Amino acid sequence: PNKDISRQEMFTMLYRALAVLGELPDAGGAADLAIYADSALIPDYAREAFTTFVSAGVVSGSDGRLRPNSLASRAEMAQLLYNLLSRTR
Repeated sequence: PNKDISRQEMFTMLYRALAVLGELPDAGGAADLAIYADSALIPDYAREAFTTFVSAGVVSGSDGRLRPNSLASRAEMAQLLYNLLSRTR
């Protein structure tokens, strides 16, 4: 619990929790992760989470990157939750 969390870990944990609850966001269409310069860095275990959140417009990346291996900040988590909650209303 005291270890830092990467963006890919954060997205995957949230994706799996939402899947169990039956609350995954509706995809706006197929996401093309290849448009992001660092999409090849997304591990297989996290790819579905990234694809779902990008296609639903919950995650948009920054400067053409998704930064899967970067540490997640509290601000990023707050923005992710806000984006998800805004789509469920």
